[in-house]
Amino acid sequence: MQGDLTTENISYHDLKSRHFINTEHLPETLEMVSAKYRTRKRFISDFTSLHMMVITLKCTNKCSYCQVNAEGDDVKGFDMSPEVARRVVDYIFKSPSPSIKIEFQGGEPTLNWETLKETVLYAKKVNEKYHKHLDFCGCTNLVTVNTQQLMFFKEHGIHISTSLDGSRDLHDKNRQLRRGGGTYDTVIKNLHNAFDILLRR
Repeated sequence: MQGDLTTENISYHDLKSRHFINTEHLPETLEMVSAKYRTRKRFISDFTSLHMMVITLKCTNKCSYCQVNAEGDDVKGFDMSPEVARRVVDYIFKSPSPSIKIEFQGGEPTLNWETLKETVLYAKKVNEKYHKHLDFCGCTNLVTVNTQQLMFFKEHGIHISTSLDGSRDLHDKNRQLRRGGGTYDTVIKNLHNAFDILLRR
């Protein structure tokens, strides 16, 4: 501030390297520092692009490592309603980010199929106003997913996120049905069906 810090002072070179001291080329230095700051803080203005919607707490499985306190697939009162989902979508589109990704989670999100469908259709309609890059992803265990659902995923460009825990023994040890028994055979069958439908040209 006072200009009395000499070049012999150890702090001088440290401060100059961090652009706290500038003795020449001030406009260029300001532009460089501004660009660095804008890049580093861009996440604040763009906010987030990924929005996770937990549309149900119901699940067919009781996986050994699941972090969700999931409920059985036959209980009531653990699904997000289509009305609430539409309000969530309205809130999501308040994000200033030019890209929006809605990821359906649970529980098993396909167990609340009507809300999942309504969310996708409503978000696409809302996006006619905003013109953002819009993506969808469904996190599914593939136990109950059927051909009709996969056809909807294909039609609307919905990606699938799933997992297979390796061999049959390992998978069935970790990923069991609530009523007992492994899921490996079902997952493999539905995985092949998903590949056939979603990757079909």
